[in-house]
Formats: sequence, structure tokens, C-alpha cells
Amino acid sequence: STLFLIPSFGYTLIALIAYLFSPEMLNPKALPEALGRVVGGGVQGALLALPNGDTLATAGEVYDHGLLASVTAQATAGLSRTASHMCEGDGANLFNYSLIDCQNGRIATGPCGGAVLTLVAHKDEEMGALKMKWNALFALLKPQLSALLQDETK
Repeated sequence: STLFLIPSFGYTLIALIAYLFSPEMLNPKALPEALGRVVGGGVQGALLALPNGDTLATAGEVYDHGLLASVTAQATAGLSRTASHMCEGDGANLFNYSLIDCQNGRIATGPCGGAVLTLVAHKDEEMGALKMKWNALFALLKPQLSALLQDETK
């Protein structure tokens, strides 16, 4: 697939790509640094949570990350279940993410390689830009998170 970059975000994505495909990325201690690569330019913070709501990693300004992790994990699980009931076959794969427009900001959240990826942005961040950043981070993190979380369960 083709990834279109906006100029202010392009250099961050190039650095993120180089970092994510390095061997140290599979180290769970490197996750906050990887998430921190998308913080800025309207995105206040990034959060990775387990499906049970436990926080895996955070970067930037994520206030009350425990509550945010719990709420987004439950919302993601509920939306995935609803998609699987509404669609024949594997409907859960049809649900990728949610964009939520709140009074004081915007949130992009969804499942990512066995975890829940959430970006928190300022109210003035464009939804299209937030969607693009979430999708780019998702595409890069999903394989590494899948491998990491499978190793943790063994």
C-alpha cells in the first residue's frame, strides 16, 4: 500500500520506519520511544494497552492513562464483538479503529497486534491527519506487537 506523508509528519515517519525495523524494537522497553515518535504536531500522547485494560506503554501527555487504557480497551472489544455479530464470517477484521471527537480533544483508538493503540490529540487536529498517523503507526507496530505478545504468552 502507498503511504502519503504530509510535510510536517514525513520526517517523523521516516525515522519511525527505520527505528521499528531495527532489532531492538522487539524489546518492550523500546515501545515508549517508538510511540513518542508520533507525539507532536497536534498529537498530545500515545498509549498501548492490553485487551484487559492494563497499560503496556505510553508516550507524551496521556493524563490518567490507566482510565484511558481501560475505557479504550473495553470500547474496542465491544466494537469488535458487534462487528463480528453484524457481519457473516470474520466481521471482527472489518473493524480497524474509531475516531472520537470529544469536547476538549480527539481520540483515535483500535486493536493493534493483540493490543489496543490509542492516540490523543488536540481539538484542532484534523481528523484526516489523526487517522493517517494512527494507520501509519498501526501498520508499523502490528507485526512487532503480534510477535512480542505471542512471546510473552509462551
